Amino acid sequence: MITSILILAKAVSSSPLKEEAILLVLYLLIPVAASVLYVALKKNRTKNNILRYFIVTATVLVVFDFLLYPYFFDNGSYVNRGMLGVWISALPYVFMIINFLCQTAFNHIGKSKKING
Repeated sequence: MITSILILAKAVSSSPLKEEAILLVLYLLIPVAASVLYVALKKNRTKNNILRYFIVTATVLVVFDFLLYPYFFDNGSYVNRGMLGVWISALPYVFMIINFLCQTAFNHIGKSKKING
């Protein structure tokens, strides 16, 4: 997440546009919205489920920060990767949404098996 924000700041440092401001809001809003939605569902609210969700989310963000930083900041200076860079910098957020969906499905399936079994 930090690398994504750095990429956005370096890419538009000369003249920030409305689109980049929207992207910055999305970079901050997606993790918050996913967390709120995850906790909003009753079956997800157990202590173990919430802890597992936040551990996986934090791991995804940290791993992608370590992977993306050398790709975008070669030798300490920003390298513009064009539209490919935009898609690659969005990958952590895609994986956060996939994590949300998978864990929610896992919690609902596990809860229904306990009730039926």
